[in-house]
Amino acid sequence: MLKKSMILIAALAGLALAAAPREPETTVTEAPAPSETAEQTPETKNDETIICLPPATGIFFPVIINGQNGDAGLILSGRPAESEPSFRGGLIFSLLGEEYEHCDIYGIHIGWFGNTRNQTGLQIAMVNQAPEGTATGQIGILASGSLATRGLQTGGLVAACTDMAGIQVAGMGAMTRQLRGVQVSGLAALTAEGSGLQIAPFNVSGMVLKESELKEAEISPETDGVLTQIGLENLAGKECAFQIGLINQKAGKGFQIGLLNYSQNSPIPYLPLINW
Repeated sequence: MLKKSMILIAALAGLALAAAPREPETTVTEAPAPSETAEQTPETKNDETIICLPPATGIFFPVIINGQNGDAGLILSGRPAESEPSFRGGLIFSLLGEEYEHCDIYGIHIGWFGNTRNQTGLQIAMVNQAPEGTATGQIGILASGSLATRGLQTGGLVAACTDMAGIQVAGMGAMTRQLRGVQVSGLAALTAEGSGLQIAPFNVSGMVLKESELKEAEISPETDGVLTQIGLENLAGKECAFQIGLINQKAGKGFQIGLLNYSQNSPIPYLPLINW
């Protein structure tokens, strides 16, 4: 009996020891020595991270045209400084946010933001800009803008330039100060003066656009010609206009076909169907 009692006490003591809380085991490990090949963190200054784009990479070579230094070839990345080449040509990618505001671009320029001084060729980006120069081909997913356009300018929302000689296409607003070509827009086509063709639900000529929207510049002399407007509502200034729409208004010479027509120079200003 005593032997069984001692065995029972020993078993209970073992269970008590097993159930008692234990202090966690601690192990001391030495910190690893810094590796010579460890990745370096970006430099910081005033608690701000300074991100520097890599130098220009690709397959390109220096060229000199008309006494100006430049690069030509396949350029993948790299943002030029003011002291770097004054132009770049070939196939140019700017996918890291490079801006070429101090460079002229010749060839095909592809990036998410295209900003150049002068552009000759084709520029494809979410937003295209040549605010102080001339562009010959801009395809903007959202918008395109230039001081002067000599060719094609498109914008998913807005296409704007001061002097347009070519084709301007926009999803919502096509805007220019001087039109010598074609404007097509899903909502409104606006020009201060000019000749050519406007196709949009709302076409306006003779409207002075805001300087915040279009940079002030010298406008080339007005060319003789006829402005044709096709839309729901058409408004023309002093130029000769041919209008086809539901509501037509003009202040100069021309001819109108629409439901309601107003011509300032007509003997009968308001006429249905046709006026002149």
